Amino acid sequence: MDSEIPSPGSKKILTGSGMLKSGSKAGIGLMIILIGQIVNLVMIFSTPSSDSNIDSYLDYLSTLETISILVAIANIIGLILIVQDLKELLDEFQEDRDVWNQNLMIIASEINKK
Repeated sequence: MDSEIPSPGSKKILTGSGMLKSGSKAGIGLMIILIGQIVNLVMIFSTPSSDSNIDSYLDYLSTLETISILVAIANIIGLILIVQDLKELLDEFQEDRDVWNQNLMIIASEINKK
């Protein structure tokens, strides 16, 4: 890391990133989770018809179970996307922090020279 630090005489100041590069995965993950929760609400309010027999009710329960499993998997995928984006964001903040530290070292060395 010391080799990346510009010499005080070079008058070179490093700059951090202006725009965050992360954030899109978190938005997609939140949308997946939101859609999954909407599907869960629709499933709660939808009931089989009252004149259905036991076979159709068992089919309904089987379908309900399948949809619940798919929604749970979608929620897990959404959470994974959010965690990946959070990790990228933390890495980006750390890179900016390193740039700030290098700039402070340059400024401190300039002050010490005077």
